[in-house]
Amino acid sequence: MIIQTLKLAGDRSSQVYLYKTDSGEYIVAVPDIHWSAKFDQLDELSDQFHHLQSSLNFHMFEGNTDKLAKDIMEMVRSMEQLQEIK
Repeated sequence: MIIQTLKLAGDRSSQVYLYKTDSGEYIVAVPDIHWSAKFDQLDELSDQFHHLQSSLNFHMFEGNTDKLAKDIMEMVRSMEQLQEIK
């Protein structure tokens, strides 16, 4: 699991939780905005990004959802790199 503080809107930040299941799915959650999403490791990165972006657009009325989705994808890349090292 990775926990990282990311910017939501203006000066508002929140902890974002990323977990990878044994079956290769990712679960990402931002409790401060009551949001979570699940996506498959096998999806293309662009598909994962669009899934996150669409879901965030539905839940956030302000803030840069593109930036937040990109930051989450960076968390996924970091997690993948850590797992390759192990």
